[in-house]
Amino acid sequence: AMQLRVAWWAQRLAKGGRYYDYETAYKMLAAYRALNPDHIGAAELMLEIAEATRNSVLQERLLERLMVLDPGRRFDYMLARAKLPLDEPGHEGEAMERLDEIAAEEGAGPEIREELARVYDELGRIDMAVRILDQAFLESSPPERRRMIEELTRLQIKAGDLDRALDAHTLLIREDADKMARRKALTGQLRLASREKRLAKLEADYRD
Repeated sequence: AMQLRVAWWAQRLAKGGRYYDYETAYKMLAAYRALNPDHIGAAELMLEIAEATRNSVLQERLLERLMVLDPGRRFDYMLARAKLPLDEPGHEGEAMERLDEIAAEEGAGPEIREELARVYDELGRIDMAVRILDQAFLESSPPERRRMIEELTRLQIKAGDLDRALDAHTLLIREDADKMARRKALTGQLRLASREKRLAKLEADYRD
């Protein structure tokens, strides 16, 4: 009963959106966790407060603790921790190292790998994004595969690998024949990328 009251009050205070409410909620949870250090719900509530108040040091500490307390969601916490340095300019390298650690592990699952690929793409690591999404594709069920094929096609166009993009696009047509609009959009991207590649080759030949 006591832990439910603490959680209820902490949530009400934190949802108030004013700094002193967050501060009061944090103090309540900190006092509760001092007596119950392994309570996952209290740690997650503190993490919400740390995120809302942009306290990256506290976020890091709580995510590392939650990785131990809740092994079933370990990769979720690892990914959240990996993205923390991206909030600070010039810390992309640190984020990349953490992302690479997750990519090297087995058992992350397709959802984590798909999000991992998205972050790699945002950081300009298209090669890693494609590799990770390939892995996610092999581990996923048919409904998720259709979405991933579309994303793989887009990434491979972006990487300039038109042969693989065409292979993925062909698979998309077979797997997802009903979604004409998206298929046409990707077809247009492929045609444009192919034309640009041919033009680049012509220019190179002309210079030679």
